[in-house]
Amino acid sequence: MAVGTAFFSEPNEFEAATLELGNAHLCLTGPGPFRARLTQVALGSLRLWAVDERPPCIAFFTVATDTVLVTLPLDRSPVSIWGGTASHPDEFMTHGPGGHAQLRTVGPCRWGAIWMPIEELLRYGHSLLGDPLILPAGTRSWRPPAAAFRTLRALHAACVHAVERRPEALAQTEATHGFRQQLIHALVECLSDGPATEATPALRGRQDIAVRFDALLRAQPEVPHRPDSIAAALGVSRRYLGVACREQLGMGPAGFIRLHRMHLAHRDLRDRACDGMKVFEVARRYGFHDLGRFTRLYQGLFDELPSATQCRAAPLDAA
Repeated sequence: MAVGTAFFSEPNEFEAATLELGNAHLCLTGPGPFRARLTQVALGSLRLWAVDERPPCIAFFTVATDTVLVTLPLDRSPVSIWGGTASHPDEFMTHGPGGHAQLRTVGPCRWGAIWMPIEELLRYGHSLLGDPLILPAGTRSWRPPAAAFRTLRALHAACVHAVERRPEALAQTEATHGFRQQLIHALVECLSDGPATEATPALRGRQDIAVRFDALLRAQPEVPHRPDSIAAALGVSRRYLGVACREQLGMGPAGFIRLHRMHLAHRDLRDRACDGMKVFEVARRYGFHDLGRFTRLYQGLFDELPSATQCRAAPLDAA
């Protein structure tokens, strides 16, 4: 597990860096170039993230079957929306083992994460509380007492700042153990004292639709999907698909399909997966038959012309 801070200018670079824990998939919703800073901290089996990213995006994270993910705001930057539920500066969210955490941002955003083995968290919870710690599956919002949450955020920030200043700062066993114990204690206190709001079955159903929609598009990149065919494949009505997409993704089904295709075109142009092809041929590959409109949409999303992306990816001629 890499420990330290890394900077990214391409979504796929960020995805690769988070593969071990989050298996992230990002779709920028623009406008502007992608910029992300990720600090990762390892405290034994406990893992921390601090993420600073822009522009607005939709991100899907897969949570391992033996892990619980806790996400929390790091400041009062523009609100982030997890599974259709807007975050609050005084709240954090848990995402249960084997589930998905779906994030939508509306501007530059800073957020943190704690990844911890579920069995370990439950064991610590029982030891500290004397009673079993109940942690439901799925996404749940928690509003703990202000003092307990301040402690959790302060400990998270202290670990992150220590690694940002000196990556080897937490290499000492005593320092790692001390931070780890304090963090777990603070997390258990927040989970035991904070009233929680669990997603309703209806909301969980719409969350599931968004995750399955994204997975279907990624599994079949060359298929010319339409909203009606997506709805049929997911086993829902076109109307229900539209409601789920607007709530979870901030756009309708057609808009998300178009966004997905735009990212596929960007990937091909960036990775030289279309050597010898003209920009209009790449555009047509993904269903864009009006080159002028494709160029405008592309530039608005990636802050450069498609031809500029292709030129940056071109190999240098041998001297």
